[in-house]
Amino acid sequence: MAKRYFSLDEAQALVPRVREMMGRALQLHGHLRAAIARLDATGTEVSWPVLRGEEALEDSDEFTEGLLRRARGLYFALRETISETEAIGVEVKGVVDGLVDFRSWRDGHEEVLLCWKLGEDEIEWFHGVDDGFAGRRPIAGHRFTAERERPDQALPTDPS
Repeated sequence: MAKRYFSLDEAQALVPRVREMMGRALQLHGHLRAAIARLDATGTEVSWPVLRGEEALEDSDEFTEGLLRRARGLYFALRETISETEAIGVEVKGVVDGLVDFRSWRDGHEEVLLCWKLGEDEIEWFHGVDDGFAGRRPIAGHRFTAERERPDQALPTDPS
């Protein structure tokens, strides 16, 4: 999928929708962890291939198979929710933290990621493409555009 770039206003407008989607993903993740814990309590170790339905459980009974069907359903619902979120151009960085990034151009020239985390009211941070969450800096004093600008298009930034 091609990378999508957002202006700050476009990204801010999507925050309510992304908040709902990431909230749903977090709930599904919690239910999935509980379902896997129930399977673990029966002595059943669930691998990724088993969870994805690529492999079957060995020596399982009807109760365990029922637990596994629930876990698989939750897993696929979680994957679908993440896919729906990413389909609007948002990059999901962490379900548990509700962390997402929106690609943008800082001051029209530097590719950056507008960073938002579940629980925050709006986007207030950005970081470089290679910096990650630890490199978050405030958006204040910068413009964020959906398209890269030519140097002769740039507007001067407010130095304050």
